Order: sequence, then structure tokens, then C-alpha cells
Amino acid sequence: MIEFDGISFNDLISRRIMGELGGHDPSYAELAQDQVPNRVTRYSFMAAIARINGLPFFPKVAEFCDGALHATCDSTVMTRGFFAPLCLSGPDKLIVATANPWSPLPEEYLAPRFPNFEIVKIVTLASEIARAIESVATNNGPSKSDLEAIDVEDMDDGIHDFDVTTDYAEPMAQLIATIMSDSVRTRASDIHFKVEKETFYYCFRVDGDIGPKVEIPMKLKDRLDAFLLNLMKLPTEIRNTTPGISGRFTISYFHRPIDIRYERHRTYRGYHVTMRLLDKSNINVTLGKGTLAFDDDTMFALNKVMKIPAGIIVMSGPTGSGKS
Repeated sequence: MIEFDGISFNDLISRRIMGELGGHDPSYAELAQDQVPNRVTRYSFMAAIARINGLPFFPKVAEFCDGALHATCDSTVMTRGFFAPLCLSGPDKLIVATANPWSPLPEEYLAPRFPNFEIVKIVTLASEIARAIESVATNNGPSKSDLEAIDVEDMDDGIHDFDVTTDYAEPMAQLIATIMSDSVRTRASDIHFKVEKETFYYCFRVDGDIGPKVEIPMKLKDRLDAFLLNLMKLPTEIRNTTPGISGRFTISYFHRPIDIRYERHRTYRGYHVTMRLLDKSNINVTLGKGTLAFDDDTMFALNKVMKIPAGIIVMSGPTGSGKS
């Protein structure tokens, strides 16, 4: 059974996909089904799915999404179902993008909401479904009154899998979720929280530049610090005795896992937290293809080195150069 980009396909469909992939590239026919996610590019895989279903495949569709069509739709349902209405075609056709054309959910969910339209499906990447949904989502962040209303006495130690696109009843969880979802939406590489003499603020680093500071009430600094440490499940003795703390945790953004690398350093006024966002959803991990494509000479050298049974390969470079 094949699992690809969070979608599970049954045995019958998996065999059809393997047959289509083998017809496209004979080397794919030699793969086991569990090797497909790491050896086949997203474009090749989704194109194979589209051909099996006789549907067109468009790798980029988010820019064509009509936000008005999402007014009556639940983004959570669409995210979990890997589909999104895109636009109208003519007077009676609704174009719907899907990453799983075998699922009946798009028709079942959208037909009652658009009763006068014929649903026409196209195939796209799962990441494009998320982009289409987020492109019409509006989030202006918490207001000052919302921040002031947070109760600093109420602690929550039960956060495990942190979905930043879910609405939380607990105010601190909602604040952190909003900040992190905004950082992903703006393509930030880092989030900074810093306590100064009279202010506590956060800011994003986008394209190498630090953005504007957004102030947070000073009374929340310890509560926010504890909440972030809870996400990493650090024991209390480490929190209280270690001046510098490093760790990592994972957030979910529209069904997309994003790794967060966390660094906290104590300062004279309090602390400075830096969180690096490692969004690998658009990285093609097939060596020699997609974003890891190399010229023939480089590929020859890499393959030669990887056949050596012992040793290490050192990847070096400054921050942001693409080592990960």
C-alpha cells in the first residue's frame, strides 16, 4: 500500500499507480511500494494519478483560487480531504482541485453548497491544496484586548501535536498558534521572541531581513516561555538549571508538518528565543531530480563517493545556504 504526501491508497489503486509509473519510467517498475515516496518526484506521482483517472494535472493552481467560493466551506474539511474549489468555468461548471481523485468527499461536500454547478475535477499537489486554502484565509493576529485578557494563572502542560490552524479555547495556545501560522504564511525563516527592559515582543525574519516588532504584554513572558518548553516536553530540572536551551518540535500547518528548531538564551532582562522554521514540504528528496538535481559530473562524483562503505560527507556553508 502506497502512502504519499499524507494520502493512503489501497492495494488495488497502489498496483495501478505502480503500473503507470513503470510505463512512464522503467526504473520505477523495480521499486517496492514503500520506496515510492522517497524515489519518485511529486510531479511524476501526481501526473500518474491524473492519467489513471483521465484528468488533467496542474502542478500550480493556488494563484487561480477564487476566495468567494470558500465562504461557505470549512477549511478543515477541505484540508483533511485534500480538495479545494478553485473557480467557475462558464455559467454552470465548478473547477475543483484534488490530490486524491478517488475520494468521493469533494462531490459529497461541495454538491449541496453549489447545487446548480457541475463539479469538474483537476489533479494537483497536496501542497497546492494547502496553498489554495491559505491564500484566501484571513488572519490579522490577536488584538491587544485579546492579549490583555489572557489569564497567566492557567497553565496547560498537555500540548503534544500542535496544529497551528486549529482554533484553541486556551488563550495562550491560540496566541502561539496564530503567531506560528502567520510566520509560515509570510514565508518567514525565523521567529524571535525577546524580553527587553520595558518591552516584550516578537518579530519574523523574512528573506534575511528582520520585520517589524509586535509587542506582547510583559506579564505573558514567563507563560509563553513555559508553553514553548512544554511543546518540547523538557523536564523541569533542565528548564530551571540550564542557561541555554536547544530543542525542536513539530507544528502542523494545513496538514503540513513543519519542524521548528528552538534556541533560548538567558539575557540580563529575561531571555531571547530564536525558532528556525524548517519547511521541507516543497523539497524533492530524490537525488539527481527536482530541487536536488545536479549536472552529470557532480552526480558521477556523488555516486562514486556513496559507494564507499565507510566515512562521512561534510556539508558546509553559512546560515541559510541550504545545508538542510
